[in-house]
Amino acid sequence: MWNGALVGLGYLLGTQYELIEQYSRFLNYAVYAALGVALVLLIIRRTRRAKARKTEIEGKESNQARSQLAESNQARSNQADTRG
Repeated sequence: MWNGALVGLGYLLGTQYELIEQYSRFLNYAVYAALGVALVLLIIRRTRRAKARKTEIEGKESNQARSQLAESNQARSNQADTRG
């Protein structure tokens, strides 16, 4: 696609094809900058998702531990009630 655009511009400009070279350099920098920004955004997004998953897993484990502790306390309470 990129090459096709450059070939088309070269054909349209004819002998002034050197203009393409001048402006394509700036366009290359813009494309590189856009790719760099996209890469940084993808890294940030992936990091945030991983952190959210970790927090979610830790929350579930914490809830399970609380449930088990509550069940254990309830069982002890029931045993104490039957003894006393």
